[in-house]
Amino acid sequence: MGELLLDGIRQCVTLEWITREQKLPGKTGIPAGKYQLLPRRAGEMHRLYSNRFHCNHPMIWLQDVPGFEYVYIHIGNGLSDSKGCILVGTTSSRNYDANYYLRNSYVAYVPLHKAIAAAWGREEEVWLEVIESHEK
Repeated sequence: MGELLLDGIRQCVTLEWITREQKLPGKTGIPAGKYQLLPRRAGEMHRLYSNRFHCNHPMIWLQDVPGFEYVYIHIGNGLSDSKGCILVGTTSSRNYDANYYLRNSYVAYVPLHKAIAAAWGREEEVWLEVIESHEK
């Protein structure tokens, strides 16, 4: 669990896999670091989101993540919706299985994507800093 801030203002909560010393494919979070966010207009996620949003919808793509190739910020409610990506929502809770889940992921994602896409449109660089929490 985490929070995503844009210019110091909390935008949403995040859900991602924990980091591990040895990567487990599809079940490992990205390491702490600073990553540039670029639009990606190719691949299966782009096709799915373009169909969902009825436009050429670029994915929010984290660059140069060690040990990972295509890491995105996207919609999802639980870790089963992610293979190492960052999911966003308005709130989080723990369900009967003691796992965290996000609520209103779509509601959180749309304005976040709009703000990031607007910055890309102004040819501004967009960066994400991932800070590892020491909470277990």
